[in-house]
Amino acid sequence: RVAERLVKIVEVHGPRPSAQKRYEKLYPIFKNAYKALVPIYEQIASLK
Repeated sequence: RVAERLVKIVEVHGPRPSAQKRYEKLYPIFKNAYKALVPIYEQIASLK
């Protein structure tokens, strides 16, 4: 994936069970945002 080439993962945090309902609402929004940004990520990657 394009984003994996652009971002270095330094630290990973696991989900908090107490926030599950919020995650369930936010995750579809995140997925849509990511898909919409893929062309922009590709443009950025092509600048290297």
